[in-house]
Amino acid sequence: MLLANPAQKTFEDAVDGGLTIFCLGDYAMKNFLSKYKNLTAAPKKSFLEFHGMPIYQSLSSLKSNNGLTNTLAIDGAIKYNFVVQNDGNEVPVKTKLVTTKIVDTIIVNEQPLAIFSLNKVLMSGELFKLAPTPAPTPTADSLGPSKKKHKSLHAPATPSDFPTDSPDCEQ
Repeated sequence: MLLANPAQKTFEDAVDGGLTIFCLGDYAMKNFLSKYKNLTAAPKKSFLEFHGMPIYQSLSSLKSNNGLTNTLAIDGAIKYNFVVQNDGNEVPVKTKLVTTKIVDTIIVNEQPLAIFSLNKVLMSGELFKLAPTPAPTPTADSLGPSKKKHKSLHAPATPSDFPTDSPDCEQ
């Protein structure tokens, strides 16, 4: 996916200065692929760049460096960040929409590059805003004495619309 996107150049340019990449297991990506295909070119690039940090971080460094983390994704004044939080032996990665965790080490101890696999797609709140629920349109029935409420036909996106934990991470 990265090779078919302009984000590839961003990753190539960043690797010499240090780069940490969070990739997705096959299961997590398979569940997300239809949403990815519906993004336009600029959000696709930002989405991929959101899975990279412009610094080399080993797993032990990630466990000790808790807090807000910069990513490669920048769109004008908007910086797409996530939080890395040590939780015992696990390293959760949190956004406004999802909490995922590192489930496998693909490349590490090969400075300047580290690659880890996640069990869920990192969903940036800036890219995947939750849609508000539209107000129901009044109808003759809803204005009458029965005062029935009609549900909207358009449900908002919710975190449950996004992939769940992967049972394993395939390479």
